[in-house]
Amino acid sequence: MADTKILGYRVIAVDFDGCLCTNNWPGIGQPNRQLIRTLKVARSRGNKLILWTCREGDALNEAVKWCARHGLQFDAVNDNLPEMNELFKNNSRKVGADIYIDDKAMRVEYTKTESDFWDGLFERVAGEEDA
Repeated sequence: MADTKILGYRVIAVDFDGCLCTNNWPGIGQPNRQLIRTLKVARSRGNKLILWTCREGDALNEAVKWCARHGLQFDAVNDNLPEMNELFKNNSRKVGADIYIDDKAMRVEYTKTESDFWDGLFERVAGEEDA
């Protein structure tokens, strides 16, 4: 959804548990200092950060406070950037970003060379569910 040609910066959506900190739900794990440092540099260079997490309510508020204590500020939390909403005249439920950082992520490539991998992956997953 994000278009860096129009906006002039990258939008990075980052998950909390398992990414910014070790997974210790419902608590908060140890900080991933390297990722935090990298994101702070990216934001200092004009890029935008979105905290993209399943946490909500008090757990989300604690995560945001934890990030602030580690010097990490966000341009949006579980939401699209206001300028993206204005640009596209809507606020999609899907958070738009150029880069998604998530410990549960899988990159999907739609190329002929990847087709055998994906077919095999889905067959293995289907087979495991049937067992």
